[in-house]
Amino acid sequence: MSLTLTHFRANCIGCGSCVELCPEHWVISKSDGKATLKGSQKKGKCFVKKIHAIDRTENEEAALACPVGIIRLQASENCKS
Repeated sequence: MSLTLTHFRANCIGCGSCVELCPEHWVISKSDGKATLKGSQKKGKCFVKKIHAIDRTENEEAALACPVGIIRLQASENCKS
């Protein structure tokens, strides 16, 4: 089963909690200090990436730890905000 990670990067404050919890999927950009979802594609106002179910727990933790709530994990892509 694959899941979709959605990252509303424009609202990122660069705290780095996602990177600490899940460095396989997240990195802080050296150019602007914001988190970047590795291997993602821009879709409208957000970035999306398909992940495997085995990566679910650590990405759920990253989403919960995000102080501005800009990481979403769902079964289907949702980029409306």
